[in-house]
Amino acid sequence: MRRFIFSICTAYGLLACAPAESKVAAKPGSDIQPVSDSIPVIILRSYFNSNESLSIEVLKSGLESGRIACTADVASKLKSKLRLGDSLQVSTLRDFPRTDTSHYLVTSIDSVVPSLLMTALNDVHFLRDRNRYPLWIPDDKGRDWEKSITSYTHTGVTALTRRTGSVLNAMGNEKYLELIKPVLGTPEILHVSNEVSMQANCDYGSMKMKFVVCHRKKPERLSF
Repeated sequence: MRRFIFSICTAYGLLACAPAESKVAAKPGSDIQPVSDSIPVIILRSYFNSNESLSIEVLKSGLESGRIACTADVASKLKSKLRLGDSLQVSTLRDFPRTDTSHYLVTSIDSVVPSLLMTALNDVHFLRDRNRYPLWIPDDKGRDWEKSITSYTHTGVTALTRRTGSVLNAMGNEKYLELIKPVLGTPEILHVSNEVSMQANCDYGSMKMKFVVCHRKKPERLSF
């Protein structure tokens, strides 16, 4: 069964959703070589935890002290990979506090759930630059993770209305499409929904501070 990696964007966040290239590379001389094994190890956190990246050093010290837990399926290989001396604190996805602001849970990519956020490692986010992601472990099951993952982007309500509509009128559709193309053009499956009525005479400027919205009806063709 193929696993799905979800990317969720709102209409107002599409311009900011394009993945930025990380400017900080994995530290040279590290004993952890990217993509040297077969399965990436992922660090999860709650949506209330604003820390988007951990260093390898912080991860190792957190695992050794028990401040950072891992799931049982990666414990032994993670201990060997990072050369950790003590037993690791083992936990489950079910027990992880969804409103916590400081804890992390280390697991394999096939245990990732959309209710928890992925955390970058050495400022490299797996979904943005998987070829530079620095922590991988062997997979005894012999799975090809490249063939076992389906990328899926769900845009939510893509209502091009109010201020978004006014911006489109000013900049033009082609410029807008170039800005969102890195997000919408890469997944294998793209879900686009529009839950606002279309009207030929829709006036975006008159919608300010109103609860009545519409989307201007135009013959559009999106090409990625």
